Amino acid sequence: MTKEEYMIKKLELYKKITGNNDFNEEYVTNKNLCKRCGGSCCKNYPCSFSPDDFVDINDFNYMKQILDTGFFVIDSFIDYQNKKNTYFIRCRGSQDKKGIFCFNSPYGNECLLLGENGCLFDFYTRPTIGALLTPKSNNHGRGICTNEYTYKKHKEDWEKHQDIMLKLIEYYANNKKMPKVSKIYKLEKIIRQDEI
Repeated sequence: MTKEEYMIKKLELYKKITGNNDFNEEYVTNKNLCKRCGGSCCKNYPCSFSPDDFVDINDFNYMKQILDTGFFVIDSFIDYQNKKNTYFIRCRGSQDKKGIFCFNSPYGNECLLLGENGCLFDFYTRPTIGALLTPKSNNHGRGICTNEYTYKKHKEDWEKHQDIMLKLIEYYANNKKMPKVSKIYKLEKIIRQDEI
């Protein structure tokens, strides 16, 4: 999938989530507020993907290729009442241990993709949760972010893909191979399945 094709795919996803057919990058991006904020969300917890961020989430080799980059981990929503985990993929944070499984990481777990000028990914390649953060200014001029991709919707979306997540978990549990961290430009192409 080319960068342009992937951008169209993500734009349709964002329009669906927000219910706004006129959605564009400027709809959620206020660069002045983001600059003043300095990435306070990104400094506390890495954002996670929607299953629809991937070209084909059910393709085991493709998903393994993404996790093998070392920039992403498998995390889980824990439902203590029903004793059930829902697994999902998010960016790796500074406090995540080596390996693929990083559950219940503490706050203050800065995203490894946070650069000097914000996310190292372009707007359409970054995880949906990060892309749909909408900054709003409070009385002190700092941004307060809201997200149109709700926790409930995020969890429901991942619940539909637990078969592939369990296959990935089984694979990495049985193969102690450590992923190798890739260059960012290559990372975006791996996610889009663009030519490398």
